[in-house]
Order: sequence, then structure tokens, then C-alpha cells
Amino acid sequence: MNNTRAQLYLLKQYGFSDSILEYIFESNYQPIDVIFGNDSFINLQVEQHYTKKDNELAKDYHLFELFARNVKNKNDFLDDENVKLYFKYDKNAIDKLLPRDKQPLFFYAKGNVDLIEQDFKRVSIIGTRKPNEDFIKKGRKAIKNYVNKGFVTVSGLAEGIDTLTHEVTLELTRLGHNRI
Repeated sequence: MNNTRAQLYLLKQYGFSDSILEYIFESNYQPIDVIFGNDSFINLQVEQHYTKKDNELAKDYHLFELFARNVKNKNDFLDDENVKLYFKYDKNAIDKLLPRDKQPLFFYAKGNVDLIEQDFKRVSIIGTRKPNEDFIKKGRKAIKNYVNKGFVTVSGLAEGIDTLTHEVTLELTRLGHNRI
């Protein structure tokens, strides 16, 4: 696996912190080689930036290999043509949403991502992954209010309120209320 971004993506999915992966990228190291390799001088430099979890994950390359094979076999999410994966260090549409220093290393988008590049009002509804019925009812009302006022909703793909935001916006879009 030679592609640096692909290696960073796999290491991120495996659980390594953004901070260590960004340090490795900015230092122009090959991510898998530097984390699991035998160059003790480079390893010492990198290990100084490890979190406790990074240190634990870096101990067993074979577990990482098994994980990587499994991810490659189950990559349905990224095979979806409606899903776009952004990398923080590439010039991209996400720069319009968040300053670079606030962006995660990878950012996923689904839906009409062209709307990110256009000059629309945007709103993101933030809430729990396990909302109760009352929260769902209030959330639907708030989302409908924003969509009906012409806002583009920006939501993550997490379960809970993010999913509710996406579903309500899609529902209203099909009814001709707005764009998604």
C-alpha cells in the first residue's frame, strides 16, 4: 500500500489519533512504515507524539493487517457514488465550512456536495445519537423551519440527530421544499 492518504485513512479507521497522523503527514513519512517499521531514530521522534491509545495500537502490525484486509473487503460505504471523502490537507469545498485548523483529518459528505461550494445559508443541527421521542419531535420542527427558510442542512452521517436531519431534509426536498 503506497498511497499516503490511503494509509492515513486506514490508520485513522483503526483508531490512531488525528494528531499523530497529521504529524506523520507533515513530516513526509510513509505512515505504515514509520508506525510499524524498525527505524529506531524515526520511531523515537514519532513516539513522542503518540497518545496512550496510539502507543497501544502501534504494538501489533499483524492486528492492523487483519483490520486493513477486513476494511478493504467491506468498503461499501466508500463505494457509494453519493459519498465523498475529503482530506484535510487538500484544497477542497470543506474549507468553506470550517477553517483548516478545525477540520478533522478526513471528512465525509453524502448528498449534493456541490451545495457546499455555493453561497447558501447553512445550518447544522447538533444533538444526541440516542434521542427520545420528544427530542425527535422538536428536532423535526427545527429542521423543517430551517429548510423552509432556504437553509442547506449540513449533517454528519452519525445515527441520531444527524440521521434525523438528513432524513427530514431529504423528505422535504422530495416534496419540493428545498435542496440537499
